[in-house]
Parts: sequence; structure tokens; C-alpha cells
Amino acid sequence: MDNHKIKGEIDSFQKIGNEIGILVVHGFTVTPQSVRPLANAFAEEGYTVNLVKLKGHGETPEKLAATTKEDWKTSVLEGLNWLQKNTKIQFVVGQSMGGALTLFLAQREPREPLSGILIINPAINTPEFEKITEEFSPSEYLDGIDSDIKKSNVKEIAYSKIPVSSIQELINLGKEVRTNIAQITCPVMIFSSVEDHVVPPSNSDWVYSQIRSSEKSLIKLENSFHTASLDNDQKKIINHSLDFIRKFSN
Repeated sequence: MDNHKIKGEIDSFQKIGNEIGILVVHGFTVTPQSVRPLANAFAEEGYTVNLVKLKGHGETPEKLAATTKEDWKTSVLEGLNWLQKNTKIQFVVGQSMGGALTLFLAQREPREPLSGILIINPAINTPEFEKITEEFSPSEYLDGIDSDIKKSNVKEIAYSKIPVSSIQELINLGKEVRTNIAQITCPVMIFSSVEDHVVPPSNSDWVYSQIRSSEKSLIKLENSFHTASLDNDQKKIINHSLDFIRKFSN
């Protein structure tokens, strides 16, 4: 990853707006670039936005290998803490592993209640990744996985290789989130791509069925693959998200 060529796109950002705060969380091995269009749209609406960069991401695969799920959890906790200091109402939006981390934050209810969460193709159960950890040593690196995007000429910035040890951490995070899924009671909106070559769409269906939220919705994305935030359904996600945030911030 050549940070000189992509400087800015992979960076986090914080923008102060009104008293409604939105934390935006990217996925595994990628960077804020993959969800930046969502963060930009929220900021343009006047919301206070914190687009975080998870520890170990946007640098080198070796830096990623040196982090664990606890580091990634710390990244989102720090991001939420910043929002809580600057806003009265907080929402969290996360894609893929960012969706799993969003669920983790919501599971901390009611100690620090969220007004709502929005998750896109959450990665909480990845059988293909589990096979990898059984076949390869934790010290090995495999080819990267990125740009599962239906829209042509769109590229997701990601590592070209992935530490097997980090894949195990992703699996561990998913297990933790699944164990505590029934603790979620805040409003939830789930976006699920019908065709996803990275995370089985059944992840979204399972989350929808297991959370205890009285206000929940599952929106199917017919024209996008895994990285839906950069795909053909991007505007659909933004519009539904803004409606959700308006509804539950009143």
C-alpha cells in the first residue's frame, strides 16, 4: 500500500456539526476510503461525523498482524467517546467487520445507549475464513480480498496480503458478537447484499432474527456486492440511513 499515492483517501476525519453524532466504521483490511461516501453525506446534512481508521489498517499488513480484536474494539470505543463529548445523540454505521464492531458497541447497552445503529453486510460468521485458519499457519500471509463491487471501474483500497493471524482475530470478534447478540435493543437497520462473495448474506438474516430491538428493518440490496457503500446501491443506503437517523433522533 503506497500511502503517498492515496494519502487523504485512507485517512480518518472528524467534523463538528450539530448535536447528532454519527460514527462510521470501515471493514477488515481496508480503510476509511470504503465508507467515506457515507461519512461525507452525513457531514453534508449537518451532522457531527467521526470516520475512524481501525488500528493496524491503512499502513502495512505487518502492522495489521500486530493488532487484535481488542485493538479494533478500542478504535471504535475511542471514536464513540469523542462523539459523546461533542454531541447529545449518537448513531453508529459500520460495514463488514465494521458492522461487527457496530454490533459490539450496541451490545454495551444500556450502560451507554445509542440512538440507533446501521450495519451493511456484517461479518460475524465467515466459514470460508475459518477454513483458512485451519489450513494455514498464523504466521503466514495470504492474498488480499478487496473490491467485491458490482459497479465497474470502482476500486476499494486494501492490503494486497492478509495475515492469517488477523483472520483468526476477525473470527474471534464474530464469535464474541454472536454470543452477545440478544443484548441489542436499540433501533437497527440492516443492509444486506443479495449477492456477496465475501460474507454470506445469511449473516444479516441471522442478526435480524436474533436482536431484541422492537424497531428493526432488513433492506435487501439487489444491485451491489459486498462493498455496497461503493457500489450501485450507495444512494439507496445513504437515503435510507438519513431517514433512519431523522426518525430516531427526534
